[in-house]
Amino acid sequence: CQKSSDTFCYICSKYEVSCLRKEINEEVKRLYENCFSRKLLHQETNWVPHIICNSCRLMLYRSKNSKNQKYRRYSTPIIWKKP
Repeated sequence: CQKSSDTFCYICSKYEVSCLRKEINEEVKRLYENCFSRKLLHQETNWVPHIICNSCRLMLYRSKNSKNQKYRRYSTPIIWKKP
């Protein structure tokens, strides 16, 4: 692929326009781990996205504020593996 990996969402793998991309920070990592019960991996490599889309960001924040999982769009996020 000729596109940068940072044009795709780490959670859903969909292409995201630049104005809606959100960098993965410590808070996002914590929310991701709480939501999916797994760590956000491979952030030190260049073949894995370092952003999430706005939809997934909202999903993480809404699931944090809700006791049930009705806001989760995915039961399992994309699992990134070395190409």
